[in-house]
Amino acid sequence: MKTNTSSIQFQILFFCLLSTFTITAQVGIGTTTPTAQLTVMEDGVFNESGGNHDFRIESNNKTNMFLVDGTNDHVLINTSTHINGDIFTVRATTTQNGVNPWSINSYNDFTDGGAGFFHNTIGTNGFNAIEGITSYFGNASIVSGVFGLAISTNGNQAGIGVRGHSNNSDGMGVRGTIPTTGTWLGFGGYFTGGLGYGNGIYNISDARTKKDITRIESALSKILQINGHEYKYDFEKHNSDAKNNDKIHYGFMAQNVKEFLPHAVAQKNVQFDDDFQTSRNGNKENTKIKKFDVVDYTAIIPVAVEAIKEQQEIIEAQNNKIAILENKMSILENKLNTLIEEQD
Repeated sequence: MKTNTSSIQFQILFFCLLSTFTITAQVGIGTTTPTAQLTVMEDGVFNESGGNHDFRIESNNKTNMFLVDGTNDHVLINTSTHINGDIFTVRATTTQNGVNPWSINSYNDFTDGGAGFFHNTIGTNGFNAIEGITSYFGNASIVSGVFGLAISTNGNQAGIGVRGHSNNSDGMGVRGTIPTTGTWLGFGGYFTGGLGYGNGIYNISDARTKKDITRIESALSKILQINGHEYKYDFEKHNSDAKNNDKIHYGFMAQNVKEFLPHAVAQKNVQFDDDFQTSRNGNKENTKIKKFDVVDYTAIIPVAVEAIKEQQEIIEAQNNKIAILENKMSILENKLNTLIEEQD
């Protein structure tokens, strides 16, 4: 049954008058069978005049559980403090019902669609559609600005934790950077379990990006001192939940390389992650970080190239010596044959 506007206004006024007293009666607007102390079955408009009026809902422990700031055109949850330019703000400042809070949770329990979607639809908008930022400065936890997790371990379809893609071939699918000043113990990108790629890995090599350029000297003697090995990784030694495998790898020992090619070795924070991660785990990744020497294998390539050139020079010099000796041997052989013929 539809109730006219004047009737609804009267019922609202009546309810407001009743609310000044302690009442247990149920009031219905647009219905004769209310199921709560106030039941509204029609459309409702608050502050239709467009005045600077707020709308606020309190909870048991929160003064501003839900707040519409009419003066600043802002919607807030669990706070009354807004940042200019924001439309919607959610803020967590303490534990929520005794549990560490997540400011926003979004769940999709349907068989299709997603749990969240963000899109800057204006082509001239140069801002990021979504940003993940952490201000953590401690060293007891491993935290991420963005954490993507493909949680299913069942079935034949493997998931992707984080995927990046650009529809423009001049763009970048994924980009990671860190400052290269200071102690430089981190990585612009860190992968365990192997790195797959297509269409090449490119190092910035344009001469216009470099200075203090010199040729590599005594490359062969350096390469001859470096030993290749086959080995298995032992990550469990550093994190019991980082399972080992029996795969055999080929490579170098950083300590050996550092002795003869020190610029191909750096000390880095190496992460030993658990094999499996869970959602909503915050800093509960049990990731162990330790400082280890790491080798830039690509840095050895130009040294090896120069070593091949040096070795080639040695080979060519030896070939020249051999050619000279062969020529002398041929002359001596001819003379010897001549002497033998004269004696006969």
